[in-house]
Amino acid sequence: MARILLLLLALSALAFAPAPLPKPDRRPGCADLKAMQGGWALVGETYTNGPPRPKRHLRASVAGRGITFSPEGDALAGWWAFTLAPGEEPKAIDLTLAGGQRTIRAVYSLKGDRLVLCWNSTAETEAIRPTTLPGNSPVACWLTFERAGR
Repeated sequence: MARILLLLLALSALAFAPAPLPKPDRRPGCADLKAMQGGWALVGETYTNGPPRPKRHLRASVAGRGITFSPEGDALAGWWAFTLAPGEEPKAIDLTLAGGQRTIRAVYSLKGDRLVLCWNSTAETEAIRPTTLPGNSPVACWLTFERAGR
């Protein structure tokens, strides 16, 4: 009887043991995807074929694997699905406008609270991914965002 009582006591103690912690997601891009979540404000816009543009009010909001650019009327305005390829050098990102009518093949840099996106800025070349960051193409543009609210 004492053995059964001891066995029941041991089993009940195991029932209240803490569950193991979940393993971190080590798939490529997961850390960058997690770090990108939230709001971003444009702090710089540069084109290789001209001087830096005057600062404009452009915000980006990342939720899951989607990014929304605002304000309305901007060429980027709207919701874009994106996929990351952080194993490439430079890191790659593909942005596809809702409905799939436009895809931009870009590169990115994410360091702390600073996100830089770079792509070729003409309709004829935006399907060609830049090979450097910042872009080395005569039509490359790069947008520099900082995390909003910090």
